[in-house]
Amino acid sequence: MRGYAEAFAKPEEALDAFIKNNPASSRELMQEQWATLRYNMLTPVAASQGLGYIAEDRMDATLELMRQFQNLNAGVKAHDVYTLDYLPHITVKQ
Repeated sequence: MRGYAEAFAKPEEALDAFIKNNPASSRELMQEQWATLRYNMLTPVAASQGLGYIAEDRMDATLELMRQFQNLNAGVKAHDVYTLDYLPHITVKQ
């Protein structure tokens, strides 16, 4: 999460580093992908609770979709697959 926060704070530097390490990549494509990632990650919840935070009811809803479409075992609960215990509280501006 710290890496994402740094990259969100300094997007051009992050993109330069990515392209340097992946020279076959398209800078324009990576900019578009980064914009999509930024949009999906920098939510109001992330601004208040930190990057990576997900409420248990949202995780339950995700697991329900996985039960319906990916044959996830019905007994799997949110606390079985996700914890906030190790997540640093890193907030970033939208």
